[in-house]
Amino acid sequence: MKKWYPVFLCWLVAGCGTAEIFDASAPPVQISGRVLYRGYPLNGGWIVFSADPDFGAGSDLLMTEIYSDGTFQAIDATQSGLRPGYYRMAITNHPSLQWSLPKRYADPSASGLKCMVEANQPLRLRVELE
Repeated sequence: MKKWYPVFLCWLVAGCGTAEIFDASAPPVQISGRVLYRGYPLNGGWIVFSADPDFGAGSDLLMTEIYSDGTFQAIDATQSGLRPGYYRMAITNHPSLQWSLPKRYADPSASGLKCMVEANQPLRLRVELE
């Protein structure tokens, strides 16, 4: 068992390739997906991606519209997307709807919704809310 300890330690120090996954110089990644509420597409609203401070993330923030069929495409004004890293998410529905989502979903620190964006890997999310 002691023979393997140094090899295991080197493997941990190497970081398992995480430097490549979250390369700060990597181009932004496009994110798309669908939001469901109680099994049905959320018929309009907003989704916010906020850099997760628990992982030493920067200040990236991106808000994009959720369309009437529950789909979204997270791109910024330059049509770029999000930089690699960990993100918290917040979701709200349009105020014109006669019902509203539970308030916890509107706060990225309370929603419990998170995602990981990897370098050079477009991300497709399916967000299911209860």
